[in-house]
Order: sequence, then structure tokens, then C-alpha cells
Amino acid sequence: MAEGEAVRLSSVDILKGLTIVCIVLVHVVIRRGEGGGEMPLFMQALYLILMVFFLISGYFYRPGKGFVYNMKKRVLQLGIAIVICSFVLTAIISVWLFIFGQSPEDPVYDYFEAVLRALNLTNLFEPVGEVLLSPISGASIGYYYIWVMLIAFIIFYGLADHVMDDWYKIAATIIALLVITCLMVEFVGVVLPFFAHLSPIAAAFMFMGAALSKLKVVERIESFEFKSARYWSLLIVSAVCLVVLLVLFHPGSGFDQLYFGSMGGLSAFVYFIQATLMFIICLYVAALLSKVPGLTWFFSLFGRHTLGILLLHGFFIKMMMVPFFQMTDEMWFPGGMSAVQMVLLAIGVFGACLLVCEYGPKIIGKLSRRDAVKGRSPCPCQEDVKDCFLSSILDYIFKTVVILTASVKYEDRKMLGITKKIGCNLCLKSNSFI
Repeated sequence: MAEGEAVRLSSVDILKGLTIVCIVLVHVVIRRGEGGGEMPLFMQALYLILMVFFLISGYFYRPGKGFVYNMKKRVLQLGIAIVICSFVLTAIISVWLFIFGQSPEDPVYDYFEAVLRALNLTNLFEPVGEVLLSPISGASIGYYYIWVMLIAFIIFYGLADHVMDDWYKIAATIIALLVITCLMVEFVGVVLPFFAHLSPIAAAFMFMGAALSKLKVVERIESFEFKSARYWSLLIVSAVCLVVLLVLFHPGSGFDQLYFGSMGGLSAFVYFIQATLMFIICLYVAALLSKVPGLTWFFSLFGRHTLGILLLHGFFIKMMMVPFFQMTDEMWFPGGMSAVQMVLLAIGVFGACLLVCEYGPKIIGKLSRRDAVKGRSPCPCQEDVKDCFLSSILDYIFKTVVILTASVKYEDRKMLGITKKIGCNLCLKSNSFI
């Protein structure tokens, strides 16, 4: 294996699967708009798992590729995907609402408001935490996280090659980013475009992930030397420290509202330590689960499709609820569901997301069977273009536009190459935050 090449670690896929499952369950069970007050401490601790993807992204950073290369990859992977989903999925929901007689009074305004909400371009420069009305056709819950990650990548890739060779520089960079976050909380406190106000602390987590990579923490935990007391010492110390910090400093559940605890901006430092300790504990849990074949397959399946599930789960939640519940603009999803209904909804959402992400490429491949001919060009992310879900979709979109406009020949290989290249970077079959 070439030097610097990333090694696929089963515990990381499992950890990503656990994280995305927790995110969806939180949105199905809790984040439907009802309730108030402080959540139980256990749920506040669970929210710390949201930082896992930032830490993993930093962990698998490899120096030397340059800022432009890394950012181009992330924009094609994350940015274009979220823009497409913002417009297309919102349009589908609008039609779905019309079919079931729940269209808003002004569907066009509601549609564009939902799109702007998905693009995180609403309520700009207003106080963070202000309760917003939710467009009825909107289902972009969780999209802010992707925007935060994209802006954080700009910070991380811009600095990483200059600081990762020196522990003092790494520590200084993390502290500087946390200080910026502290100042954001204390003196800014407004919504910036694309949720950029959360990106400094997200970038700090990326640098911490890169620092843990230098220590090979994941590899050591995955080695599973369970007979060694030294192996378990990191888990015990991390768990004890986390419990103490959680009891003394409640982290809350308002990461998206720039809330890290009751100490204001200073809470960002404690929150950073708490989330890092939670990450280490979760790595041990993932390593243990990797020894159970059935669970390994189950969570790895979710872990391979984190981006697709994050983009699609809100969409499927709303699509499944519209026929049975009255949609309002007061909350993302209606409240008042029974425990059985929530369980069935969660199962349905997970099933729908996995069907699209796992089997979508095969379905598109069958639909485009005539294109699977000898000499077909390979897909950068799969062995064959027919296995690339979004590449095939963009290919069909391009054909449709050509037919409708008759403005360019479909045989234009350059344009086809562009659509396939973009599609491969968006491919739900191989998507990941890292």
C-alpha cells in the first residue's frame, strides 16, 4: 500500500453508522418541535456524538494534496449534492402536499422559502436561537451540519499543511479556533451565511481528529488487545472524565444555536473536551461491535451511506407523515405521535434511505441498460458507470435537457464527461463525510 494511503477501518464505518442512526432517531423522536426546557443529561451527552464526523474528517486527512484539490473534492461531494437536494426534494414535497390537500396558501413562496432554508440563507444576521417558522414544504433538517462542515473544511485545509508537522502549532491552532468560537458566542451571536458561525469549532474538531491520527488512536483501539490493562485504561480515564465534566458542566443540546453550556463562550472549551472524550468512548463501542458479525454488517451498511441518509431522512419523514398528519409552519414535523408510530416511522425512514442509497444504482443501471455497452468509460468511484447512482441521474437529466432544447448534441463527450465526473463525486453509492 502506498505511503499516506488511508486504511479502511471497520470500527470507523460502524461508528459512522451509529452516529447517523442516532441523528435520525433524535429527529424522529425529539426534534419535532414540541417540548421545552433542558433535556435529560443522557440526551445532552448523546448530542455530543454529532461532533464525530468532524473528528473523523480530520482523522483521515493526508497532507500534500493541497488546498485546491481537497476543497474541489469536498465541494463536488457535499456542496453540489446539498444544492440539488434543496431544490429537487422540496419540489417533490410540494407536489406531495398538493396531492393530499395540504398545500400552503402561497405554495410558490413556501417553496422558495424552504429552498433558502435548506441553503441556510434565511434569518441572516438575526440573533442565533431565534425560533423560525418552518416552511411546510421544507424537510432540510440537518442540512446546516453539511454547510458547517464545508466552511470548516476551508479553514482546515487552508491551515493543515502548515501546522500538522508541529504539536505546538496544532495546539495553538485549536486554541485559536476555540477562542474565535468564544468570541462568536459573546460578541457576535448572529446567524451568518451557511452557518459559518459554527465552523471555527468544527474546524477545531478536525484538527483534534488529525492530532489523534498522528497517535494512531483508532488503529490502537481497533487492535482489540482486550487482555491488556493498558488497552482499557484510555476508555476508563475517558469515561470517568466525561461523566465528571457532564455533571459539572451540562453541554446542552443547542449546538446548532451556538450554545455549548451555561458559561457562555467559555463553555466552548469544555464542550470541546467533552465531545473528544465521547468520540474516544464511541470508538471503543464501535470496536466491540466490530466483533459481532451481524451488528458489524448492520452498522457498516449505515456507515457507508451517511451523506445520503442525512440528506434524505427529513424528506422521507415528511413524505410518510403528510398522508396521516396535518402539516404546519410551527415545527418541522407534527407532534403528538405515539411510541408505536415513532418506531414505525423510524423503521420506514431507515428502510427508504437505504433502499435509495444501496439499490438506487442498480435500478438506474437497469434503466440505462442500453448504455452498458462495450467500451463504456469507467466511473472514478465505481468499476462501471452503471453502478454510480447520481452519475446516471445527471446523465439522464442532461439527455432530457438536450431533447427539450435541441441546443447541443448528446454525443458531446466533453459535456458527458462533466456530468459523469460530478455524478461520481455525488454518488450516494460511495458517499461519506470523509
